[in-house]
Amino acid sequence: AVEGGGRSFLRVDLDPDARVEIGRYNHGPASQSWYPVLTPDPYRISFWARSPAPATGRVTFTGFYAREIEPVPFETGPEWREISLDLRRTAPLPADAPIGRVQLEFDGPAQVDLDALRMRLADEEFFQLPPMRARQLREAGLSFLRYHAFIKTGRSTYDLAALTDAPGTPSGVPGRNTLPQMLEITRRAGLDPWLQIEPHFTPQEWQGLVEYLAAPAGPDAPWAAKRAALGREGPWTDAFDRILIEIGNETWNGLFAPWTYPEMTDAASGRSYSRGEVYGIHQEHVIGILRASPWWRAAGLDDKVEFVIGGWIRQSYGADAAARSPSSRYMTVGAYNGGWDEDEGPPDGSKPSFFSVLNQAAQVAIPNAEQHAAEARRLSRVREPAVLPGTYEAGPGYALNGLNGARVSREQYAAQERVMKSQAAGVATLDGFLAMARAGFAIQNFFTFNPGETWSSHAIDRNGGQAYPSWKLITLLNHEGLGEMLHVRTLAVPTEDL
Repeated sequence: AVEGGGRSFLRVDLDPDARVEIGRYNHGPASQSWYPVLTPDPYRISFWARSPAPATGRVTFTGFYAREIEPVPFETGPEWREISLDLRRTAPLPADAPIGRVQLEFDGPAQVDLDALRMRLADEEFFQLPPMRARQLREAGLSFLRYHAFIKTGRSTYDLAALTDAPGTPSGVPGRNTLPQMLEITRRAGLDPWLQIEPHFTPQEWQGLVEYLAAPAGPDAPWAAKRAALGREGPWTDAFDRILIEIGNETWNGLFAPWTYPEMTDAASGRSYSRGEVYGIHQEHVIGILRASPWWRAAGLDDKVEFVIGGWIRQSYGADAAARSPSSRYMTVGAYNGGWDEDEGPPDGSKPSFFSVLNQAAQVAIPNAEQHAAEARRLSRVREPAVLPGTYEAGPGYALNGLNGARVSREQYAAQERVMKSQAAGVATLDGFLAMARAGFAIQNFFTFNPGETWSSHAIDRNGGQAYPSWKLITLLNHEGLGEMLHVRTLAVPTEDL
């Protein structure tokens, strides 16, 4: 975006009698789910433009709205300026309408520079949550917001400069999410940040991250000066009570390659280390680099920042890592109700499948929670400080075509959506979180705050935007399920021959 620097833009040179149409397909009918469906709310189309000589262009639509919304003219001049137009949808798209496009049209002769063409709800700030979603996040009673977009990079990734750029700047992060954007979303929601950062930073970048977060702006702190230039004068660490840092994501999982850890042999001693041990050794190494920053002690970050290890309940990976990283406070696992993470196929919507979902806590969650908590207690006897058990992701799980070799038909996918968005799945999620709390889990994380299908907390806007039962019950737990756990001794339970 030009307001963030204008480091790149599109220049169009038009010959006489030439015409150019520049835009994107960005809306469709309610009969499909890939493209957004416009609601009756006001929308804003905005872009930046300039031209050495005055030029006139038009904002137009294709498809159904081409005949419903008249072209809107605009003028450009020699200075960059943002052009903004508000409009409302005049009629819903019929089910058979084609996918539509919003575009800018110019006729030659002309030279025009363009950047940052966007269409969004009129009350939605650039790269901030829509007001309804921001309200839902504030009201959920959460403690932390985990930055999952930062670890979906593959081989096209970011350095610290890209991660700390203005939101929307090409960054290597999917969705062009950047650190200042996510920190501001978190601050506005009254939450604390759970940073996930790929493990490939140099030592200078890790120390630069501390400076960016914690140093006052000044000539001796260029990363803090960059923060101030983008609108945050004071240290971000002053905005939060606690900060969690997790290096990578599921660093044993080939889906996140190349940011995973292999078995390695120490060339000096000849000793071999497991994948989890290598992960823990590297995390401890990074923690040492962070703590060596002069801004770490100055900002008192030993009392504010804690580190998270991610593991897998079926392996010793997380425990191996935690044993090698005594500075990491939390040892976490994924804890889903079914799905490919639990090596389960999609529920078929029958009564037995609902029964199975409702019994997930008794059959899977409780034994797994007790096993993980026991592992944390064992480690805590031989390291200081104690390691605390937790989850990095939890909630309803899903089987998808291709994951773990699964084959899921459209019919199975639809049945799975009905079951995992049901009240039964909500009760099972609540049961699972309570089971883990009873076992002593210190942090639990729902996956994900997001509108849509599969791992999502809410319906999409055109379907009402309401919370699914799992999110509703987690919110209830956050607000009402406080205090000490009530210990219950089971005397008898009803049985049934299945």
